[in-house]
Amino acid sequence: MYAPTNKPYLTLSDLRIIAPMQVHPDASTADRIVEDLCTRLGIMRPNYREYTTMSAYLFPRTSVERLVAVNLLMNLLYYIDDVYDRHRAFGNEDTVRVMQVFQQAIAAFQTGATPTLSDPIINVCLELHHHFGALTSQAWLARLIGSLTSHLTSSLVDAETVKHNGRLSINQYLTLRDHDSGMQPTIDIIEFAANIYLPDSLLQHAYLQRMRTATARIGGLMNDLFSYAKEVVALGSEFNLISVMMDDLGCTLDEAIDYAIDLLNTYIKDFEVAEKEMPLWMNPEHNTMVREYVRGLRDQVIASWHWQLSTNRYRSPLSPFPELRKML
Repeated sequence: MYAPTNKPYLTLSDLRIIAPMQVHPDASTADRIVEDLCTRLGIMRPNYREYTTMSAYLFPRTSVERLVAVNLLMNLLYYIDDVYDRHRAFGNEDTVRVMQVFQQAIAAFQTGATPTLSDPIINVCLELHHHFGALTSQAWLARLIGSLTSHLTSSLVDAETVKHNGRLSINQYLTLRDHDSGMQPTIDIIEFAANIYLPDSLLQHAYLQRMRTATARIGGLMNDLFSYAKEVVALGSEFNLISVMMDDLGCTLDEAIDYAIDLLNTYIKDFEVAEKEMPLWMNPEHNTMVREYVRGLRDQVIASWHWQLSTNRYRSPLSPFPELRKML
């Protein structure tokens, strides 16, 4: 499964690209609104421009109103990623307080509950409650909250605690990354962006679970390649697919990159094959919903490549990938 397929060594340009770049046509309109909100709510980061563009690639056909809601949420997740996640100085933070902030933020997002703590994360979640609450149902919002809770919780898990004999296996890492990457809530947002809400019977169907898994793996693991210099070289993190492969397989950096790109291409190929194997349901409305949902998944696979290549967030002269060594 992990044997490299060809020489010379692979690089980002050897990844399968399934479609040209697509960006929301009204992205600049939504961005002006979100920039004002991020400034007012206290989550404006110096590198804001490096990540705020992502939503327009992920959801290129939604309404401006829904893009604003999604973009604000994504900005919050990047704020948390930069300030609190395992790649930075989270170990020096008050763990109990951070968990309390997350708990009150989730409650504020779901119910608009008045918090007892003061924190930008909570302030943004109160704002998100108004944006999402006006556009969707409480039932769907509860599902999104569940995904967000799982993501935030997993992002605080110390990888050392799940290692076996001091080593994190590739399979263990893939399981952790499924939740840590943030792809689960991102995938859930497809329904909100398209204003379609699939019944549980459809969402739990083996076909859509296969498509969700492939999309989550593609998004999360492709990010590991792009962010290697940012996380591993600059911050010394070992929580990255390439680092885990080097450790678990006892291979060199170049070999691990080969293995990682081959693995990613396997997931991308599986996604493309599965797209053509979409089953038919007796209910015509279900067929329409599934087609739109899979189209949303495809948008995210497309964005995984094109957006990360379009931002300076992952560019560094120290990147192992020549495609990322020059700033835009």
